[in-house]
Amino acid sequence: MASTAFLFASKHVLRQATKNVPVGEYIPDLIAFEQVVADTRGIKKITGHERWQVLNYLRIARPPFGVILNSRHDKFESDRIVLTNHSRQFAIKK
Repeated sequence: MASTAFLFASKHVLRQATKNVPVGEYIPDLIAFEQVVADTRGIKKITGHERWQVLNYLRIARPPFGVILNSRHDKFESDRIVLTNHSRQFAIKK
């Protein structure tokens, strides 16, 4: 039987610097396979605040996309955010 390794970092600190001056730290819930940033929530509704937070994670960590997973109510809610060309362009998919 082949062994499967799961490559992920939980609560990994992402440090942001401008001109070599530290300006902040971001801590996403999970980074999987260096390709996906996951942010888990237990809130009433996913808003722009959560989307911009994941967008900041993407700009710093540079994975291709992120997901917001919200499980406060009986209905599971999620948003997928894709950063294109690591620029200001992004798409939100529900």
